[in-house]
Amino acid sequence: VLLWTEGRLETGTPHWMLWIYVITLASAFVFMLTSVFFALHASISAQAFMVRVLTQFARLPIPSSEDIDRARTYGQAFEGQRFGHMFRVPFLGSRRVTSRLVQSNEAPGDPLRRPLREARA
Repeated sequence: VLLWTEGRLETGTPHWMLWIYVITLASAFVFMLTSVFFALHASISAQAFMVRVLTQFARLPIPSSEDIDRARTYGQAFEGQRFGHMFRVPFLGSRRVTSRLVQSNEAPGDPLRRPLREARA
């Protein structure tokens, strides 16, 4: 270890000073190893806690079949539109016009075409 340092101790150095020097170097290595151990332990603990949070506490919302039914559209709604609305650029038109067209195309007696809140009641 003495050869790895910048300077060597002189030949006439007392043994007690040599032992203090060696103990100082050894304690520096011990502190370095414990800091590496604590860093690895903290990293593994943080990763385990992140996995626990993502899997147990903050799950992604999985849509129910009712949510999927509300989000889907039917071909009749597209076929009942005017020609200009069929070739419009998506998300640039008014949403009120589109919703009025869908509502006007719904058949009141058809249970599949009723809004979901009426179908539940």
